[in-house]
Amino acid sequence: MICTKKKRTLESFQLLDYLKFRTNSCFEFQPTNSTDDLQGILIKDCELFDSFEINLQKGNNHEMSQRFIGLYKGKLIIFQNLKDDHQSKDFKAFDKYVIRLDEPKSHELVKILGKGGNAVVKLAHKYKTLKESAAPLLKQTAIKQIKKSTLLNNKVAINQLKLEIEAHRKLQECGNILTLQKVYESSNNIYLFLDYQEGGTLMDILIHSKEIIEKDLQIIMGQLFLAADYMHQMDVIHRDLKLNNILLKSKEKNNYDLRIADFGLSCVYSDDKKPQEKCGTPTYIGPEILEGEKYDHKVDIFSLGSIMYNLVTGRYLFQSSDNDNILFLNKLCHLGHVDKQITSLSSDGRDLLLKLLEKNPLFRPTAKQALQHPWFQGDRDALDAALIINEQIQTLTYQKRYDIQSIQLNQQLDELSSQVNAKMNFQQKLSGTSNYHSRFSSNQRIRSGKESSQLSYYDMITSN
Repeated sequence: MICTKKKRTLESFQLLDYLKFRTNSCFEFQPTNSTDDLQGILIKDCELFDSFEINLQKGNNHEMSQRFIGLYKGKLIIFQNLKDDHQSKDFKAFDKYVIRLDEPKSHELVKILGKGGNAVVKLAHKYKTLKESAAPLLKQTAIKQIKKSTLLNNKVAINQLKLEIEAHRKLQECGNILTLQKVYESSNNIYLFLDYQEGGTLMDILIHSKEIIEKDLQIIMGQLFLAADYMHQMDVIHRDLKLNNILLKSKEKNNYDLRIADFGLSCVYSDDKKPQEKCGTPTYIGPEILEGEKYDHKVDIFSLGSIMYNLVTGRYLFQSSDNDNILFLNKLCHLGHVDKQITSLSSDGRDLLLKLLEKNPLFRPTAKQALQHPWFQGDRDALDAALIINEQIQTLTYQKRYDIQSIQLNQQLDELSSQVNAKMNFQQKLSGTSNYHSRFSSNQRIRSGKESSQLSYYDMITSN
């Protein structure tokens, strides 16, 4: 008998399922050229419904065209016929919903930004010409390339990758969360396209011995607490907040416009289904994780306290030459040494930091409570406005998930931001992105739904 080796197809290697991971997360894209099985489907039948506008070019003219999409039994349905000459533009709007079965093209790989156990992150360039007479625009992207061979037969790793993608997509409205642009899966690799941040990490700031004054510390921590408040309202726990996972958008001196990155250990939780897995980076891990207890979003608050301690002292919260001993100290969480190391901080700052590092999570503040601490009193108006926007976006997002009438989500966000703008006398830029400014220092922006509706806290906090 002659045995022939069966050729492996792309489908036989697929690790990511193309039905939704969870509601509003990831959907299979199926063109609707043959709609026999979809005849009679109404908007109200869909599990999720959304609309978006795209800019179509006809000759020398541009016009906005509205598209309607719905999720029905795991299939993404387009409720308006697509014209062949505009399909590629239409499909780009689906990047936040789908995973493309293809090898990414049209990007020039420039250099390696970092390596992990099963992944490498590369800087890629893509040149885009808007008009024939215009010089090409350089777009920089960070591409996280994951070898599928390292994930085969590893259900835990595959599930964690799905959770990473899900977390990014759940949090895409927040500008202080690193944006996941799109996802590709080829025969050998999975590619996550992420916004490139040229300013490095908070770790780089400390390594280069840059002194961080207390006002800048407020700018940094204000952004992190606002982003954490948004994350936790969306039921996401990061579980690996640390200096290396906080990126700076710009190289500009004293510009602390931050992005939270690396959701590889993140999880989605609920009050009746709390996680219990032990994970994280020593000195940043909530002690309850190391105790083997079930935990919630308060573990991220401990991590933020550890980051704040790093920025004040230039030291790790727990130090030892032995990794096991660091974990032991992290678990014990004796903080007798902390007061001596943070004398340069104001009394309000010291009080907040010690509360963040409480061993018992019941006595640890939430992100919202941390922002209401007297240490942030000088920026109260901006922070309160940002918290209101967080709550409204979270409410509207869930409304959108279950209520067809909330198709006007983006319009409601625009109306909300206009109200806040009027109340706070914020400046508004007319580039399709609304930037809100106040007297604090942190990053916050609401992108218009026509492009993306993203909340970014830095401008809101820094400008007078």
